[in-house]
Amino acid sequence: MASLAKETLVQKITVVGKVTAKDEVKVVPKSSGKVAQVYVEVGQTVAAGSVLLELENSDLQLTIQKTQIQLDDANRTLERKKQLYERGAITKSDFDTAESAVRTLQVTLDQNRLDLANSQVKSPINGIVASRSINPGEFVSNSSAPFTVVNIDSVEVNASLIESEINYVKPGQEVEVLVTAVSPTPVKGIVSKVSPSASSTDKTYPMWVNIANPDQRLKPGMFAEVTLVTNQLDGVIIVANETIVERNGKKFAFVEDGGKAAGREVKTGLSQEGRTVVLEGLKEGDRLITSGLSAVKDGTPINPKTPKNGTNNSK
Repeated sequence: MASLAKETLVQKITVVGKVTAKDEVKVVPKSSGKVAQVYVEVGQTVAAGSVLLELENSDLQLTIQKTQIQLDDANRTLERKKQLYERGAITKSDFDTAESAVRTLQVTLDQNRLDLANSQVKSPINGIVASRSINPGEFVSNSSAPFTVVNIDSVEVNASLIESEINYVKPGQEVEVLVTAVSPTPVKGIVSKVSPSASSTDKTYPMWVNIANPDQRLKPGMFAEVTLVTNQLDGVIIVANETIVERNGKKFAFVEDGGKAAGREVKTGLSQEGRTVVLEGLKEGDRLITSGLSAVKDGTPINPKTPKNGTNNSK
């Protein structure tokens, strides 16, 4: 027999998802051209602004030098034209033409310098080079991504919820995440996003969970189990499923009353992991009969020396 006490029942669900990098960038060059140097390998840590590759740019450097010389000459010419204009030796149109030439060459020089800067492909984020698909001497275009850089100091688990689960999950909710490839101990995560619309392919609702990953042990592509609390009932009577029997279409539990068995019709609620909440019919302090129930009926004498092999599972 087991003496009943009020307990707390925590109802949970577990969904399976996959670890992804929270920040993942496919790095696309701003310019097309032949690759002169590649400075990184897969797995290498890079900082934001680090040069990943450099295009051949000797022609751009020569163009900048040439444009700079032309601009210097144009500035000298403009200065002479200004003096002449101030003395009335040339027309306003002649002066404007010289001034326009300087502006045009300055714009050209700025563009040349921008083209030279764009010949270097840089990482936009701190992270790790996850993929590289280019080598020196190959041609790269501004429509392809020769590198992928990921930051896994924080990762996400992308999982899916079915319609009966979606309303129990909200952004900001704390969850447990188990990645068996890394550790048998779950880590804490926070629900960051929950889609309000079901996927058109499998009719499930996508969910994302953020996990701090300072040691970078969690890697993109690993499978994860996310356990979420969907309901919690405090101060309720909980019994093992096998202590509830059905007779004549009704549910009963048997308690000891004055040395004899007494059947109590019960109303049950949530059931989880082999245990069920009893909403009506039992109370705290009742001595629940937990064994030999197939032969028990109202009035059956209860042997007080019967071993208590059905102990209470109270926390």
